[in-house]
Amino acid sequence: MHNLTRSTLTEFFPEETALRLKAPAADPSCRTDPDSLAPPRVIGEGSVQGFFVVKLLRETPGATEEFWKAPDLDCERLYSKLEVKSSTDGSTFMVAEKITESVSSGEPSPDLFVVPTSFREVPPSTLVQESAAIEGAPLCDEVRGKLPDRDKRYLESRKFQPQ
Repeated sequence: MHNLTRSTLTEFFPEETALRLKAPAADPSCRTDPDSLAPPRVIGEGSVQGFFVVKLLRETPGATEEFWKAPDLDCERLYSKLEVKSSTDGSTFMVAEKITESVSSGEPSPDLFVVPTSFREVPPSTLVQESAAIEGAPLCDEVRGKLPDRDKRYLESRKFQPQ
């Protein structure tokens, strides 16, 4: 859900992908990322919401990602920060930071998954363009160029929507 544009973007997975996502972490120590093409390196340890975390950093030519994983929570990320850089001049054009505010055990409340009836389902290009227009932030050519592929993946995922 995207509150600014009052829209949702829902992508669906085939059953085998969903099962893989539910599988326990391949490395319960959370110090590696076996599924990654660009393995992260450990940069420290800490605590978030009372849980021990392993701090990792992944650097690629186009982005830097720092994330903290909790071994006691099956390596769930309790903090992440992604900085994406332009391939033309190296400037940072996007920063996305996620900070865990609380952790609760057990099944989540169904109310957390209720989408307001005033929201509408949109493809990625619509969400990004509307958000940029509302925020007054122009889209760089690099982001604009990736939108058709994102829309294609989004539309292809619709065939896996539960009936």
